[in-house]
Amino acid sequence: MKKIVIKLTGHLFKCLSIDPMLYKIADFIKEDYQRNHRIYYLVVGGGEYARILIENLRKQGVNERLLDEIGIGVTRIHAQYITYLLRPHVHEKIPTTIEEAVELDRSQNLNMVMGGLKPGFSTNAVSVMLAKAVDADLLITMSRGGGLFTSDPLVNPDARLIKKIHINDIVNYLAISRERAGSYPLLDSTSIELLKKYRIPTYITSPDIKNLKLILDGKNPGTVIIY
Repeated sequence: MKKIVIKLTGHLFKCLSIDPMLYKIADFIKEDYQRNHRIYYLVVGGGEYARILIENLRKQGVNERLLDEIGIGVTRIHAQYITYLLRPHVHEKIPTTIEEAVELDRSQNLNMVMGGLKPGFSTNAVSVMLAKAVDADLLITMSRGGGLFTSDPLVNPDARLIKKIHINDIVNYLAISRERAGSYPLLDSTSIELLKKYRIPTYITSPDIKNLKLILDGKNPGTVIIY
């Protein structure tokens, strides 16, 4: 029985709507769980709404730790929403620690959804820690960008998708940005160090059901990290 951890971008949750792709991903997970007995562990981010809340509170002088807690709260609401979509083949409880997730995983072979854990840790880092803790076969990071590029594709139309990259080279292709509440990069420093340590097979792709199926079939629609 394979175990798949998916870090799911919170940008599927718009301020006024839900991206239809979220429902397609949920439907596929339910079907694949029953047909192929794969277990999925989803870690969902905060997205647009969390960033709006955080940026407005930051202007009011709220400190970064409290802002991170706001973001974590939003991720857990998103996790609860996805849990409803995955019923009945899902743990109803949203784990708030890795230890709690492991305990639930041992109790029943069900899908699981969780959000952030504690201030200072991105949901990307959470997904790596969870993948290690449940002994996952694969980690799939579904981001808006769909992979790593030679430069910012929104700025440079000649930017090329990097299909394969060694973990030691990955920092050269990540945008340099300050790690703070609401604005963690695609893979923050903690995520990179954890991947180096645990060497978990990891793909980065866009949140699209086609890409998920391709990865499960052994293909690479985005970027694969090698060690």
